[in-house]
Amino acid sequence: MEIWKESLNKTYKRHQSNVNSIVTKLDKVNRKFSFGGSPSYQNVRNWLYDDDMHAPSEDNLKMILAADQDKSKIDKVPDILKAAKAAKALSQRISSQIKKAITLKLNNNSRSDSDEIVIEIQETSIEVRFSRIIQLQKTDIEVEYQNTRKIVG
Repeated sequence: MEIWKESLNKTYKRHQSNVNSIVTKLDKVNRKFSFGGSPSYQNVRNWLYDDDMHAPSEDNLKMILAADQDKSKIDKVPDILKAAKAAKALSQRISSQIKKAITLKLNNNSRSDSDEIVIEIQETSIEVRFSRIIQLQKTDIEVEYQNTRKIVG
């Protein structure tokens, strides 16, 4: 399933890690082969940095693999999409189990005054720590997309 990500990163490095340059390259490949992909700046950044992205759409996937200059990888698109769908379903199922377990623990008042709880999901212990927000500040600091969904430690 990571074939597309490796191909994209290889193309990215060949273009001096410049997002605008890779957008131009992907756009040329997209037009040449009429894939119907959407190589926008924001999409490319999401594909490069979003850890939750299992795979882009089929058209974009073909475009990314073709830009890697190894056309044989395009034959793997159905397998990549199938694996991505399965990974997404598993991720959603586990996420739901985690949310339910946390909610159940909190509703049972088993938290007491502790700032952490331990839950069990599929025979795996997960330690959940709670923090309190004591102050909010508005700043003009730009946060990169890949850092917007990180948990603050």
